Amino acid sequence: MKRVNLEKGVLSAILMGALIFVNVVGCAKTDSMGQEEVEEQVEVEEQQAEQPDITEVNEQVDAAMADSSEQIVKEEEAGRTADFSSYMEGIWQRNSMGYEYNGELQPEYYVRFTAETVDYGHMKDGEFVLEFSDSIHSVEPNEAGGIKIRVENAKGDKYTYQTVEGDMTGLEYFSTWDENSFPDTYSGSSSLTIMEK
Repeated sequence: MKRVNLEKGVLSAILMGALIFVNVVGCAKTDSMGQEEVEEQVEVEEQQAEQPDITEVNEQVDAAMADSSEQIVKEEEAGRTADFSSYMEGIWQRNSMGYEYNGELQPEYYVRFTAETVDYGHMKDGEFVLEFSDSIHSVEPNEAGGIKIRVENAKGDKYTYQTVEGDMTGLEYFSTWDENSFPDTYSGSSSLTIMEK
């Protein structure tokens, strides 16, 4: 919208300049060295000097549009992250079994996601007890329409959780961020399953 208004303004200025030029040429025919011609020529030059450079205007419009596009992308990403956050709510459990509690075998770890971390812990009397956390690097959509969560631990080891194709109740574990290496780095025992909410 701003670009259209700017272009209309520039076109109006060009048209006005052309009309003034025609008047100046007309005056020149009647009085080749007249004072009016000199004054009108000076006026035309002043008006042209006041008009903004079209290249500069276009650059300003392009920059404003780029800023606007960047803001839209950020808002869309924030919306997707909010969607993923609601998906990741709740307590997940690692598929491998690790210890016994009250006579029952328990998963090696219970897992809880926050906006910035993957929290690992155990359950005690129905409450999650934190043992350690790893940092979430990114949360994004995967090709199957689910999510991919890239995580890094304190030692710098990188791994990925990704939703199981067609099943949003599971997160597959890969000990890399490199998708080309997923088949070789998959671990079923380290993958997660959501507990009933």
